[in-house]
Amino acid sequence: MDMSRVTAGDKVLAGSGVGLIIALLFLPWHQVFSFSASAVDAPGGWWGTAAALLTAAILVVTGVRRFTDTSLPTLPRRIGEVTLGATAAVFGLLLIKLALDTDYLGFGAYAALLLAAAMAVGAFLGRDETDEAPPVGSGRGAPPTPF
Repeated sequence: MDMSRVTAGDKVLAGSGVGLIIALLFLPWHQVFSFSASAVDAPGGWWGTAAALLTAAILVVTGVRRFTDTSLPTLPRRIGEVTLGATAAVFGLLLIKLALDTDYLGFGAYAALLLAAAMAVGAFLGRDETDEAPPVGSGRGAPPTPF
């Protein structure tokens, strides 16, 4: 596992993404006395489920890009921009879920929104990333050999 390929944005994205999945699946989104419901439960469980699945997909693609030599399909946009758009979609899905029912919110709702925002910050840090090799003379890589 080559950790030198992992950027600061990837670390923020992955850490907050794993925390977000845990928050969506296990923490109480709605809480009334001793009854609680997670983000994937009714009401509006579809929005929480879609956010959890999209978050998992973002984490898988980031892991494949950083820890394997597999080449992903070429996209019309940079992969960093696509990741930023996908994390913005996760945040939007959670905002929709929150807007549909704001009664008896538990701490999981607030934690999930904070983690989704942190995930978007991590994607913003990596928005200029590509999967292409850096151009010659770009300052990356080994220094030139002396004559």
